[in-house]
Amino acid sequence: MEYEVYFVRHGQTILNLSHRMQGWSDSPLTTKGIDDAQKAGTLLKDKNLNFSKIFCSDTNRAYNTCKIIAETLGIPHNDINITPFFREQCYGYFEGHNVDDTWRIIGLPYGKTCFLDLVSEYGIDNVRNMTKRVDPISIAENDSEFWSRINKGFGLIKSVAQDKDKFLVVSHGTMIFSIVKKYGNGIDKNIEPLNGSITKLTINDSKINVDFYNMIS
Repeated sequence: MEYEVYFVRHGQTILNLSHRMQGWSDSPLTTKGIDDAQKAGTLLKDKNLNFSKIFCSDTNRAYNTCKIIAETLGIPHNDINITPFFREQCYGYFEGHNVDDTWRIIGLPYGKTCFLDLVSEYGIDNVRNMTKRVDPISIAENDSEFWSRINKGFGLIKSVAQDKDKFLVVSHGTMIFSIVKKYGNGIDKNIEPLNGSITKLTINDSKINVDFYNMIS
């Protein structure tokens, strides 16, 4: 059995615009964020994709992005399946903090002060564990906790999948980046996905392949 999963990162939000950490915390879509969602919907519509099911993270930013895409595709809002399994990584104490300040705090003991430099040197799995270790309230997700949740999302899709099905998942930047880091064989080139971008996976007998990443046109 083989099926396709199209991941879309939600549109730009106020916290994205203000360069702040946004994991399990939430903020509204900006005007650009609404436009990001509309463009993603148009791009998916132009590809004539017939989705078997649509899933989205249980954050408002993902759901509002998904609603706009669904409207563009002519799919009722009631057909959207909302799940915490595709929610963004939890950053614990650092939720809402300035992005640069956060990664300086986490990375300085390792000689790196920005997220992508840390990922390049130590791998995104270790960066999650670093974040957990310095979180004073101990609710940030480590790598094991993160993948335990995300794999439940993949299991949810697999439980309803039929051969040649296509699924849409509206989710988050670090989550999509993590999937591509794990299964993309370097396709990401250490670049985070843009708001409203599309990433395609093909899943065949539980093997995950990344067909393309971060597509916006």
